[in-house]
Amino acid sequence: PENTFTLVDEARSYLFICGDIGITPILSMIRSFDELLPLPWQVFYLSRAVETTVFLDELKVLTRRGVK
Repeated sequence: PENTFTLVDEARSYLFICGDIGITPILSMIRSFDELLPLPWQVFYLSRAVETTVFLDELKVLTRRGVK
């Protein structure tokens, strides 16, 4: 697949903003940060209701490691 969300090599940190199913490509990038880019990051993930928010538990764990 084509990557239309390339990361900037010179960045000092990253801010991700996504909503509902838009989390899927962003989550893939966040998961790879431990292996590829040890940079600080934050994510703002908007959804209609906490009960229907996918990947929420995983994001809570990842966010604790990413925000510095």
